[in-house]
Amino acid sequence: VLSDYITFMDFLVILGPGVLIMFPFALAFARWYYGNEYFSTDISCDIDKLKANYPIREPRLLIKASAVLFACIVMFFLHPVTHLDPAYIACFGACLLLLLCGHHEFEYALEKVEWDSLLFFAGLFVFTEGVAELGLLGEIADLISKLIKSIPKDARQMSANIILHWVSACVSAFVDNIPFTTTMIPVIKRMTENVEGLKLEPLAWSLAFGADLRG
Repeated sequence: VLSDYITFMDFLVILGPGVLIMFPFALAFARWYYGNEYFSTDISCDIDKLKANYPIREPRLLIKASAVLFACIVMFFLHPVTHLDPAYIACFGACLLLLLCGHHEFEYALEKVEWDSLLFFAGLFVFTEGVAELGLLGEIADLISKLIKSIPKDARQMSANIILHWVSACVSAFVDNIPFTTTMIPVIKRMTENVEGLKLEPLAWSLAFGADLRG
């Protein structure tokens, strides 16, 4: 839904400064909260021992995997030009790497796939679409729209952004941010259709900041 309005580069440009601003505060809080448990501990690292215990057994496979990863990252950055969905780019890179490696690595890779996570996300999307078809998400969007409509038109966008940001921040503290964001995308889309003066892009960024940075 949002891929027509927001690109991969938009996420870096918009969310990047927020991450950089919050990073020193998060680091200071971690240092205060954990104290000397982690920050005063001397870490000894023997590079030669690490190389001996964890050698690179497949240098050619490492080069292939690095090349595919680099190509995928470049394609992510070229999203405004190619307009290819990042999910398709990632799937294409995974398939290409499986083709480049031998059949032994192919079987090993399939064994290491987290099928439970894939089934979870598949079920999540089916559940979200089912709830949307039943009208529950529409009812939630209508209730929020009524609240926003009671606010003067010139202040609706700012008020909606603040409400959505703090609601997503508080809810994501208890609920995983991925299913919450997936559920809220149809809600904010319907809000922009119901309420005059609301734009989808600012609401999407409020949702992203609240769910990702605070959740």
